[in-house]
Amino acid sequence: MRNNQAYKNLIANVDQLIWSIFGTQEKSQGITIIPKGLRPVKNARFKGYDKEKFYKIIKKLYPRNAANIYRIMAIETTHFTSGQFIYTGSGGMEVHKEAYPYGWTVANSLWKNSLYRPDGYKIMTDKAGRRRAFLAFKSPVAFAATLNAYLNKYQAGRWYSTNAMNAARYEAYIANIKLPKV
Repeated sequence: MRNNQAYKNLIANVDQLIWSIFGTQEKSQGITIIPKGLRPVKNARFKGYDKEKFYKIIKKLYPRNAANIYRIMAIETTHFTSGQFIYTGSGGMEVHKEAYPYGWTVANSLWKNSLYRPDGYKIMTDKAGRRRAFLAFKSPVAFAATLNAYLNKYQAGRWYSTNAMNAARYEAYIANIKLPKV
């Protein structure tokens, strides 16, 4: 027969270890991680954004990754209309650590240039009722530079999940998103 208290302690220790590895212990306690050095975004900045013009720009700047940048942005922002997009100009860069670079080391060198660095954050409530902070950018094109850096290191599906099977499903799904004709 299993010792219930010992089992509970083991599970608690494993949970604690997992959160410490990924640096997001705050989530397990239900605390929203607020990024240090950034101000909250109060006003919608990208309502009615021209997604065709956006695709034309990123196709010129990032020809290798433009299709995946657009598709990730489209799916993560309900085709550039979600509240999260309208306030942040991004495809959902959640804050994972309160200190710079907020859990996103892949963009560290890019963000040395203030044109591309996040300029704020917006707290949004997800469908499960959790409050989550998302990094905000000066423009969706500035976010696209960050996503391009990410895609230069990882496959597109990793934006959705580090689980290989889930990432593959995501890639198959976004491949069906039609690109603007430019």
